[in-house]
Formats: sequence, structure tokens, C-alpha cells
Amino acid sequence: TGRRDQLRITTLNGYTRNISFSYTQPYSNSALTEGFTVGAGFTQTREIVYKTSYDNKLLFLKSDDFSNQLFFINTAYILRRGITERHSFGLSFSNLSVNDSVISSVYNPAYFNSTKTRQNIIDISYTYQFTDVDNVAYPLTGKIYSATAAKRGLKFTGGINTFLLDGRWAKFWNMKKN
Repeated sequence: TGRRDQLRITTLNGYTRNISFSYTQPYSNSALTEGFTVGAGFTQTREIVYKTSYDNKLLFLKSDDFSNQLFFINTAYILRRGITERHSFGLSFSNLSVNDSVISSVYNPAYFNSTKTRQNIIDISYTYQFTDVDNVAYPLTGKIYSATAAKRGLKFTGGINTFLLDGRWAKFWNMKKN
């Protein structure tokens, strides 16, 4: 469309299978202040981390068949206030399923904190980004900072329940000659 939109299609076949797409249009209105992203995908893997050991090592279950499958869809609304500020509101849904052997008593019967082999996950996120640099691709002067708040799961106790806060700050300045 000539508005820096991107269409990404990924396919992978072999030990891990993946097919996914995403479409981003950062400037979808005539004022060039709003945008959106949509995406979906399906992944199958032959190995899965089923728990950690007492000394914090990851324990893998490897199989000739695919041991887990993930289907996801996501969307985000992007709002640009001025030339330096950007807000992004995201929502995603994932459906993760594992083989019966993963939740057996041999491996991890509480993999999803239940005996179910399938779990639905909802993620909600908000990101604020401030960018004031001379060149976004390779900044020499200026500053960039961002903050993200994300919630996985709709519950506040038990089940899938995580909350993430992330902050980043960068300052750029010209080095003197020599």
C-alpha cells in the first residue's frame, strides 16, 4: 500500500513444523496516527520441556511423534501521538495441547496444574514507546525509552496467571573525532 505495511509468512517443516503469518499496517488512517497488526499460526514440536529438576536443569521429553501443538491468533492496535510517542494495545489467544505421555505419572502429571492435555491462554498487553533520535535505524544522538505491562491469563490466583512489567532506556550521543 506504500504505508510501510508488512506481510510475513513463515513455513518450517521437519523436526519442528510451523506455519504462521502476520500483517502489520502501522499507518491505517489518513492522518497516519493509527495502525494495527494481525497474525495467526500453528506449531508442532517433537520435544517439550516437561519440568525442571531439583538443581534447575530443564528436562526434555523427546518423541518420534509430535509431543505438543500450539495454535495462536493475535492482534494489536497501534496509536501514534505525535512523532515521538507510540502506544500499542495487544490481545492474543493461544491453544496449547500436549501428548498424554507428558501428563503421565512418569513425567509431569501437573503440567497444566490439572490432568487436562489442552490449555487455552489469553494474553493482554500495553506498550508505551518514546523515540527521540536523529535516525531510528542507526541513532547517533537522542534517547529511546519504553515500558510494557502484560498479563497472561484472566485469573489473578491459580491456573495461568503471570504479570510482566518491562522497562527499557537508551541514550545516544556523538563521539568526538579521534
